[in-house]
Amino acid sequence: MRREPLARPRCRTPWPVLMAAVAVLALATGCAMRRPPNLPAPLAPPDTAAVLAQARAINRELRSFKGIGRLEIETPRQRQSGRAAWAGSLAASKFRLDFIGAGLPLASVAGDGQRIYLRHAAGGGVQSRPASNPRLDDLLGLPVTAADLLQAMAGRLPEQTDERVSVHPGASPDRWHLVFYDRFGTARVQAVIEAPGRLCRLAFFRPDGGLHYRIEYGAYRPTGAYWLPGRLEVRDAQGVCRIEVERWWADPDLPESLFILEAASR
Repeated sequence: MRREPLARPRCRTPWPVLMAAVAVLALATGCAMRRPPNLPAPLAPPDTAAVLAQARAINRELRSFKGIGRLEIETPRQRQSGRAAWAGSLAASKFRLDFIGAGLPLASVAGDGQRIYLRHAAGGGVQSRPASNPRLDDLLGLPVTAADLLQAMAGRLPEQTDERVSVHPGASPDRWHLVFYDRFGTARVQAVIEAPGRLCRLAFFRPDGGLHYRIEYGAYRPTGAYWLPGRLEVRDAQGVCRIEVERWWADPDLPESLFILEAASR
């Protein structure tokens, strides 16, 4: 008599449950592989919350600023330095930057939260295109966005919507490393802060975990009710932009027309 082979039991695990398990495994693996190296163990949750609150409070009440100083750009495509003036409205990500020569703007770039404008004094005409938060590659030679640069110049953390934050002790008792992760467990931003509430360094990472660019701060000075950096350096693997501040103005009234460039009158 011919025997029928025994039937193998079917897997009863529902497909959504299986996929959720795979996602959890991938998340755990991503966190382990993509966390920035050379960091000590994170602080306990209560201490993490306290340091994060302090970091979020740095210059948080600052609404707008103006400044004047020197700007130096070194990239494979360009090398220039000179005096510059800038202004920014933080909540709306509006900005204005003028390169100055002989007391007059040589070139200007501005963004009003909807468009970005560029004007060269030689021609007097204005180029513009739609952009709510433009990248400034063409201007600075670096992949920084207008919003991140505004936050950086204000000496405060970038606006983040990350899923998780870890805080790690630094080399001294008054210094901490904050790592902001996306929903996949990949580190996207690492910040270094020190008491009494100053931002020392920001590092932005690509989705693959590689360094995108970093920002270094120094020479803080009191400006109104705030401490603002007197020196900033934005750097990636190929270029660097240095900003040396001569003077800051905190919370000035900035007219909307400042962020919209028009063709020079003849």
